[in-house]
Amino acid sequence: MTIYFINWVADYELKMIQYLKKKYKIKNITTPKKYNWINKKISKIGMDNAWLGRLFIKHYLNDIKKDDIIIINDSVVNKGINKQILKNINCHKVLLLRNTVGEDFILDNANYFDIIYDFEHRFIGNEKIKAIEQFFPIGMDEIRNYSLSDKNNSQPICFFLGRDKGRLQIINELAERLTTLGCKLDFNVVKDKTSSTTSKYLIEKQISYEENIRRTLNANIIVDITKENQSGWTLRILEAL
Repeated sequence: MTIYFINWVADYELKMIQYLKKKYKIKNITTPKKYNWINKKISKIGMDNAWLGRLFIKHYLNDIKKDDIIIINDSVVNKGINKQILKNINCHKVLLLRNTVGEDFILDNANYFDIIYDFEHRFIGNEKIKAIEQFFPIGMDEIRNYSLSDKNNSQPICFFLGRDKGRLQIINELAERLTTLGCKLDFNVVKDKTSSTTSKYLIEKQISYEENIRRTLNANIIVDITKENQSGWTLRILEAL
């Protein structure tokens, strides 16, 4: 049995896949840009794109067997030709919900998958959805490679890393309060489509996961801003522990 991760591209996701390759037969497949470019063009004119999914399968997933597993996460399932891949391939199909999603998202996507794993422990009535505990993307042997800081900081360091997601105003207000309490801030807000105001904490690109771990270990306080009604543990909580 082979496990295929389709379009997992974030740095921490690649770290996780690299770790899993030590224990399982894993393939990480990314859709070439030309497929996504063609898909955009034909979608604009209302042309069916099912053939594009079949062409991708022929060239990149031709050796897949029905007992193999495809895993896709919620961030990419509605992008590019991912749904056309899912429609036209015969194997076990898994969706991992890494973010908080609504019932409409589940209704739109449930039929494409055999099972959906959710960190939020919601949607209990849906037989396809199974609750799963948050997990660290790398193993204990790997985490020992990072040295724990003594944290002999002259000021307590507060670390935040995440996309804006419309939270910049809250982050700016929190930063001001923490500064008045004598904290040193290491705030890194990655720009996205919600970013409209200027802030000294905005950064253009996500930092690497190794750098994220290094700064986490050096900080005294880890800041995590969750969405309303979010109930499951986030990855940031595990990093703090």
